Amino acid sequence: MWKILLVEDEVFVRRKLRKLIQWEKHGFTVAGEASDGEEALELIHQIQPELVITDIMMPGMDGLELLRQVRSEGVNCRFVMLTCMGEFEYARKALELGASGYVLKLSMSIAEMEDMLHKTGKEIERSTQQEQLERIRAFDRYYLQLRESLPLLSADGTASSTLAPPVPPAAFGRVCLLSVLQSEAKPNAEALIASGAVSSSSRIWPGVLSAEGVTTLFFWSDADLTVNLQALPDRSLRGVYSDSVAPSHLQEEWPRLLLLANERWYEDTEGIAETSAVLAQVEHEESPLFRGFAPFNPSWRMEKEIIAAFEQLRPHDTEAALSAYWREMRNSRVRISHVWQTARSLDRIFTNITGAAATGLPSFDPETARSHDELLSRIAERATGLISRMSGGATRQGISHPEINRILDYLERHYADNITLKAMSRLVSMDEHYLSRLFKQKTGETFICYLQKLRVKKAMLLLKETGQPISEIGRSVGFPNDNYFVKTFKKWGDVTPGQYRKMSQQA
Repeated sequence: MWKILLVEDEVFVRRKLRKLIQWEKHGFTVAGEASDGEEALELIHQIQPELVITDIMMPGMDGLELLRQVRSEGVNCRFVMLTCMGEFEYARKALELGASGYVLKLSMSIAEMEDMLHKTGKEIERSTQQEQLERIRAFDRYYLQLRESLPLLSADGTASSTLAPPVPPAAFGRVCLLSVLQSEAKPNAEALIASGAVSSSSRIWPGVLSAEGVTTLFFWSDADLTVNLQALPDRSLRGVYSDSVAPSHLQEEWPRLLLLANERWYEDTEGIAETSAVLAQVEHEESPLFRGFAPFNPSWRMEKEIIAAFEQLRPHDTEAALSAYWREMRNSRVRISHVWQTARSLDRIFTNITGAAATGLPSFDPETARSHDELLSRIAERATGLISRMSGGATRQGISHPEINRILDYLERHYADNITLKAMSRLVSMDEHYLSRLFKQKTGETFICYLQKLRVKKAMLLLKETGQPISEIGRSVGFPNDNYFVKTFKKWGDVTPGQYRKMSQQA
C-alpha cells in the first residue's frame, strides 16, 4: 500500500475524505493527518508518504509553501492540491511546482477524487518501476566495481588490487551477504525475504552477483538484518552467510565469504553456515583457507601425462593422471571458476583427439557439478567413455582395409615414438614395399607424409590448448629437434609453430 498524508486545516474535510474514499481499492492507505504545512512537513519526514493531499490555503505554512519546501529538499512524493473556486492561480502555480493535479473542494465528488487517486497511483507505479530499474542498474555497476577492488590475497600475501572501494549508489546503514555455490539452483533473493529467511525491521533492498563460481546475494537495509536458516525455502543450497555489517566493511567481508564458499566446494559440505562457524573449523592459519586465492600454475608435465594416457587409450592411467591434477588444485585451493575452466579445456582436448568418434556426445558442463570430487568423477568418466569409443574398432572413414586401419590406430596411439615403415610392415606381416604402395593407395598419402601431418595436427592442438613451451611440444609429438619440427610444421601448416600459437590466441 502507498501511504497518504492528508493536510487540511478543517477537521470535517479530513474526516469526510477518510470516510467516503475507498483508499485501499486504489492501493493507498492514510498514514497520517496534519492541520497545517509545518506539521505536514514534519510528518513527511517521519512517514515518507508517496502522496500528499493538501489544501492550498491554510494558516501558517500553506499548501504551496509546503510543496515548494518539499521539492527544495529533494523529497520525491506526489502532491494533489485541494482548492476553492477563486484559487485557480494558486492551483496553476502548484502544477508548475510539480503537483500531480488539483480537486475543487466545494464540488468534489467521490468519483472525482477516486479518478485522481487512480491517475496518481499510475504515476507512482511508473515512477517507482523506473526508480527501481535505475537503482538495480546502479547497484549492478557497483557490484562489478566492488569486485574489481576486492583485496583478494595473492601467494606472497600482497593485495591484488589497490583500487579504492566504490560508494554504494544508495545510503543504507547495514548489509548482509549470502554466498552460495553457483552449481546450485540460483537462489531467489525476493523469495528469501518473503519466507523470512532474511529479515529486518526496515525495508530490504536485494542484489546479486556471480563471481569466482559463487553467487552472492546482497541484502541492504537501514536496520540490522537477521538470517533464519530454518526459514530457507530451498534447503539444498550450500554456502555461507555473514552477519549484517556496515557497507564500509564490504571490501573485507565479501572476499572472506568467497573464500569460505570456495572451501565448501572442496570439502563438499552441505547446507548454509555462518562465517564464524566455518572459520571455527579451521584449527590453524596454515590452512589453505588463509592463503586467499593464490594463482595456480599447473605443471605441464601433469597435463602432458593426462593427454598422453588418453591418446594411448589407457583409461586407468588417464584417471590416475586426472586424480593427481585434481589433488594439486585441491591443495592449492584454486578458484572454482578455474577448476571449471580446466575441466572445459581438457574436455575440448579429449573431443578434438577423439574426432568423429565423439559425434553425438552430450555437451559437458562443469558448472553443474556440486563439488570438486564430483567434477573429477565426471571428467574421468567423460575421458574413459571417449577412450572406449576410440578403441571400439571403428574403421577410418573410406578405409576398409583391416591392416591399414590397424596401422592407423597404432599411429594414433604411438605417433610420438620413433616409427618407421619397416616397423609397420612387421606389425602387419607385409612386405615393406608392398605396404608402402598399399598405404598410399588406401590413404592417398605416403606413410611419411601421413605421419608428419598427424604429428603436426597433435602439435597444433597443444599449441592452441596449452602454454607448454614450443620446443617441448615438438619433442612430445615425435620431432627429434627444433629445426625439424619448425620446418615440418611450416610445410604442412603454412606458418611456424610460434605464429600458429599467436594466431590461435588472437582468434
